[in-house]
Formats: sequence, C-alpha cells, structure tokens
Amino acid sequence: MRRSLKILMRGMWLFAAALLLGFFAFANLIDRSPTRSAERADAIVVLTGGQNRISEAMKLLARERAGRVLISGVNKQTSKRALSRLMPKYERLFNCCVDVGYKARDTIGNAEEIGDWARSRKYKSLIVVTASYHMPRSIAELKRVAPDVHIITHPVVTRNFKIQTWWSHPVTARLLVTEYAKFLGTMSRLAYTRLQGNNGTGSPAIANTASPIRF
Repeated sequence: MRRSLKILMRGMWLFAAALLLGFFAFANLIDRSPTRSAERADAIVVLTGGQNRISEAMKLLARERAGRVLISGVNKQTSKRALSRLMPKYERLFNCCVDVGYKARDTIGNAEEIGDWARSRKYKSLIVVTASYHMPRSIAELKRVAPDVHIITHPVVTRNFKIQTWWSHPVTARLLVTEYAKFLGTMSRLAYTRLQGNNGTGSPAIANTASPIRF
C-alpha cells in the first residue's frame, strides 16, 4: 500500500512538472516583437475579440497582401456597414472585399467558420490575424479543420500584454495561464483528429518570420 502511494505521488509530481515545463514552453511560443512576413496569400482571416485586429487586417488588404478578408466571430448586432464606419478610409475595401462571419462564438467556432469559408472559395493559403497570445491556439484549431491550407501568421501585439516580463505582471500571467489551459484542450482535439486519420495528406505549413509555431 505504501509503495503504491509513493508511485502515485511520484507520478503526480512528474505530471505537475510536465505541466509546468509545458507552460514555460507555451509562453516562449508567444511573439515578443514579431517581424511580420511579406508573403502574399489568397485571403486574410481575422478572429475578433481584441483591439486592433480588424484594422490590422484591413491594412494588409490595402497593401494587396491578399484579395479578400473574412472577419470571423462578429456580434450579430454589428453590421458590416457599422464596422466600415469605424474605419472610413477603408470603406471602399469593406464594400468590395470583406465578408463578415456571425456564426463563431469561440475559437473553435472561428476555425470552423474560417474552414468552411476557405473551402467554399477554394482558398489554399490564408493570413491569420489575431492577438499574439491567441495565435498558438488559433493555428492548432485551424490545423484540425483545414489541414491542407497554408497559413501565414500575423500576430497583433496588444499594448497591455507584457510578454517580455509576464511573470511580474499579474494580468498578463493570468491570461497566459488561461490560454495555456485552453491550448492543452485544443492540442488534445488535434491529436484525436490525427489519430482518427482525418488530417488529410499532412499538416499545413505555417509561416512566421519571428518565431515559427511548431507542434
């Protein structure tokens, strides 16, 4: 009985250590000061939920980095016209080249909405715009639903997210812990999908000039 208890305790300590090491590895995935790629793609997708994401996507569209934008996860009460009014200098681009997705309510929904949209338009490459801390989970979810799409990451670094010294900033540390917990769930779903043989011909390539996200 005592031996079994020791084995159990040792296993729990090893599990806790693995989680802790995984957390530090996850924190290291987050871009500190990303140098963004100049690579073009078929389209740009932006996951709503944070400041500056939509405006960053519109800048990329204006620079002709892609031909169309999907804004995924928009509140049903917010029209495309209302969004364009917030960025009047991009009004022409909103009218011609922007789609608004209302189905997604979380990152899983974002990935499914983006995957359906990309398949319907036969897009093979996407620039993904979201917050830097949200990027690893977003890419993992997209890998699960659209494994054959080439993904270029374009992380947005928010002003209040102090990744360089996250351990001394409670808000940033708490956000990292929350994202890490969600990321573990995402990776579990991705692993299950691959074990089921539903990952197509292989994992999509991921481009990021600062620090490639690898799984």
